Formats: sequence, C-alpha cells, structure tokens
Amino acid sequence: MSCFVFEIRPEPTRIGGAIGLTENASRSLDHLGILRKLQSLDCEIKTSDIKCYRTGKHLGTIDFDILEECKIASSV
Repeated sequence: MSCFVFEIRPEPTRIGGAIGLTENASRSLDHLGILRKLQSLDCEIKTSDIKCYRTGKHLGTIDFDILEECKIASSV
C-alpha cells in the first residue's frame, strides 16, 4: 500500500492543515504496524477553532478535553 501526503506550505504554520484520525483509522494503522511511528510525529490538540472559509468569521470552538471527559463519564 502506498500513501502520499502533499503539503502546500514549505514549513509548518498555525493555520489549518491538521490531519485528524478517527479511532477506526488509528486502529487500522496499529493493525498495519505503523501507528507508533506516526505517534512520534504527532502533537496533542486541546481545542480547535472553526471559522467560515469565505468570511473568516469565528463560528465556534471544539474543546477536546471536555469531549474526552464526556466519553469517560459515559463509559462508567
């Protein structure tokens, strides 16, 4: 299997461009034996701002810490 990721910017920036993986994607990468290698390159994201592409207006924020707390509370 081959996979290519193309980056438009010559260096990392703080605007967009993140690649988010669902739990199913993470399990699949683990099954293929490459998840650990990719995890050494990742960074933890606490929040994500959502903005309108056309206007730049701030539409909301996703707080991943709160989502994780909800996930833990619902599994208890």
